[in-house]
Amino acid sequence: MTWTTIEEELPLDAPAEQSRGKGHDPAFITASETFDSVRDACNGAIDWVNGVAEGVGLGRPIPSLPTTSLDQYVVYPLSGDYLRIKQNAEACRTFGTAMKTWGHNFGVLGLNQVLVIGGEVGVTMGAQLGLYDLAVQGMGGVVSKGSAVFDYVARISERIAIRVEKALVELGERLLRLSSKLLRWGRGYWGALMLAKDLAEKGIDAITEVIDDAKYVIEAINACFELKDAVEEWCRTQGERIKAFKEILDFVKALPSVDLGTPLGEAPAIDPVRIKEKIDDIVADFGADGGQAEEDLDAASDDLVEDSGYTEPYYDPDCDPSNNVPGASRPPGWTPENGAPGWMVTTTTDDDPLPTR
Repeated sequence: MTWTTIEEELPLDAPAEQSRGKGHDPAFITASETFDSVRDACNGAIDWVNGVAEGVGLGRPIPSLPTTSLDQYVVYPLSGDYLRIKQNAEACRTFGTAMKTWGHNFGVLGLNQVLVIGGEVGVTMGAQLGLYDLAVQGMGGVVSKGSAVFDYVARISERIAIRVEKALVELGERLLRLSSKLLRWGRGYWGALMLAKDLAEKGIDAITEVIDDAKYVIEAINACFELKDAVEEWCRTQGERIKAFKEILDFVKALPSVDLGTPLGEAPAIDPVRIKEKIDDIVADFGADGGQAEEDLDAASDDLVEDSGYTEPYYDPDCDPSNNVPGASRPPGWTPENGAPGWMVTTTTDDDPLPTR
């Protein structure tokens, strides 16, 4: 008699922390850090200038800047948290492996029943447990295949994030320029007198450049939100694909079960053909990547980058986080002197240089 040991530990570890792809532009790091560190000082100076302008009858002409970080305010609301979506994909694969192990255990138990009990009862019970093996492994296999949906959603979501980041690169430079202009008059009593004198002599023209730069910062952010409709339409198409996961739950609930004490002969039958048909139906409902919604989103996000004046495409112009390597898609004649130095290329190590959420 040969015994087979079941696996006592199912491989169900939590999904690991995920890393950003290599398509992110290091210049956005500077833009984001500049925005976060200079924004509050600019808003304080804007409030001061507006106060002086109000005192000479010009109202409060300079709009305040948004008070949250670029990642929180712009990038993640548009792209979604692609790092979490990547974790969902990994969790699907982990679950599939665990179900394969669990299903295998049913098969091992069935074989052992045949060896221990023997006769028609042992064979019947072994066959029943073997069918559970088929059902459980099939369920795990479907979930594992579903990871492709999350992989795709994460890849496109990160591409949106990368393009939005590129569109905001110029924003950091404008913000620094705005900060220097706001410091022109200094602060305090004498600064207020100088500003009031300029406003009295030149009117609103005295602060036109300040107003223009403040509006540019706000409009650059608003331009990103013009992607909203294209993003929502694409998300709707992916939501339909993800709904297929609910069919897995319905599949599990529909599996035959028995109560304690049910005679073996009365155990409900499991039809392996029907199980395979159901699995194939669910996999088909996961659908396919691409489609018109993705094409529309791709065109809209590409227009956003082009309209922003972004001029340093030394990364993959398709912004595909899975397709970027150091040196890819650099313009002809690229050198460390006139292009991005190698140390600026983002990596997927634990010390990810991009701002954290």
